[in-house]
Amino acid sequence: MSRKKYGLTEYRIQKFLREGRGLGSGAFYKPWTTVSDLSSKGRSHRVYWWKTGRVHHLLSDIEFLVFLHLIWEVWDEVVEVEDIREQYPLRREETIRIAKELGVKHPTDPHFQTVWVVTTDFLVTMSTPQGVDFAAFAAKPDESLENISVQSKLEIERRYWEERHIRWYEVVESQVKTPIGRNLWWIFDGSDNPFQIEDLHRTVFSLLAIQRCAHPYIPIRDVCKFIDDQLSCPRGSSLGFLRQLLARKWIRVDLNAAYIQDLPMSAFNFTEGAKI
Repeated sequence: MSRKKYGLTEYRIQKFLREGRGLGSGAFYKPWTTVSDLSSKGRSHRVYWWKTGRVHHLLSDIEFLVFLHLIWEVWDEVVEVEDIREQYPLRREETIRIAKELGVKHPTDPHFQTVWVVTTDFLVTMSTPQGVDFAAFAAKPDESLENISVQSKLEIERRYWEERHIRWYEVVESQVKTPIGRNLWWIFDGSDNPFQIEDLHRTVFSLLAIQRCAHPYIPIRDVCKFIDDQLSCPRGSSLGFLRQLLARKWIRVDLNAAYIQDLPMSAFNFTEGAKI
C-alpha cells in the first residue's frame, strides 16, 4: 500500500476507475497510484523507460531498485522484459473474497474505513523461449515483513496471482540494496525525461573509446572531466552522457564494482548499437 495524499474515499476510488487507472499496457498504461497522489513524506521516483515509452511511477526507494533490476534483467538472462505495469490494481471483489477465506482483515483506509483497492507493485510481461509469460512482484522493506497487516496483504496478493497461475515474487530491500543496485541507481537516477542518442553522445562515446586505448588505467571520472574541457562543455556533462550511454548499454561494465565512475577506462567495453 502506498502513502495517500488524502484519505481514500469511495468517491476517489470511483474517480480513479473513471480515469482508467490500472488499464492499458505499454505507453497507454495508467498506474493506480502516481507520484502526485502521495504525501510529501517519503521518497518517490519517476523514471522514463524507452521500451514502454512512458514515465514509470515508483513510490519508494525499494520499488525504484526493483524496477531497475527488472529493466536490466538482472535476475534472469533468458527472459526479455517487454512491459512493466507498476501499482497494478487487483479486482476488489476478489481480494475481499480471498481475505474472508483466509480469515484476515482486508486493507482499509484508516480514516474513512473505505475498503482499499489492493495493488501489486509490478506486473511484468516477458518474452521467453516458450513464449509470452507474466510475473508479479511485491517490493517491501525487510522490517515490514514483521508487520501482521503487511503479511496479510501479501498473502491476499499471493493467493490472487496463484489463482491466475501467474508467478508471484516477494522481493525485500536487502536483495536489491547491493553494489549492483547502487550502480543502477547512479546510472538511472533523475532519468525521467526521454532522450535519443544524438551527435554529442556519439562524440563522447568516440572520445571515451579513444581514451580507453590511450589511458587504460585512468579513472573514467577523470577522463570525463578532460573531455568536458576538450569539448568546452560544463563540468559534469560528459559524466552525464556516460550514464545515458550505460543506460542504453552502448557502454558496458561490471556492475558488481563498488562505484563504477571510479573504475579505470580498461574496465569498460564499448558496444555501440545496444539499448535498454
